[in-house]
Amino acid sequence: MRLWTRGLRNFDQAVLAFACAIMLASCGEVGEFGSPQKDFTTSDVLELHSPVRNFIAVASDVGKSLGYDLAGVDAAHNTVTLANNPNMGMIALIGKMEASRVVLTLEPDGHEVKIDMSLSGNFDTATPDAAASRLAKLKAALTAAFQS
Repeated sequence: MRLWTRGLRNFDQAVLAFACAIMLASCGEVGEFGSPQKDFTTSDVLELHSPVRNFIAVASDVGKSLGYDLAGVDAAHNTVTLANNPNMGMIALIGKMEASRVVLTLEPDGHEVKIDMSLSGNFDTATPDAAASRLAKLKAALTAAFQS
């Protein structure tokens, strides 16, 4: 009798583990169907009072402080590309996907920074409001860094 109950407990644990795996896998799929992926792009210009020195280093540091990864640098064209890649755990668990890419280019006169931003995601992460919020934070951080 003791052997049978031990076997039943192992069977119950296996069924419970299988059921949990199915539920977790299906949550991501439900999230993806419940909120389809959207894309949004925008551009802006940050005007500066004085020419910028060390643009690439400062722009990279600002991006990192805002949670972006440095995705690329083009020193010949004074361009820094920042990216925020999707969290695979969030995609798998609840189906939430969010990714962004920002390209910062210092114009030749050194007084303007062109900002190109693209957002991709679901659950309202790629909307004009989301882009405006991210853009405002980025511009404020860049302005503060370039003025110091």
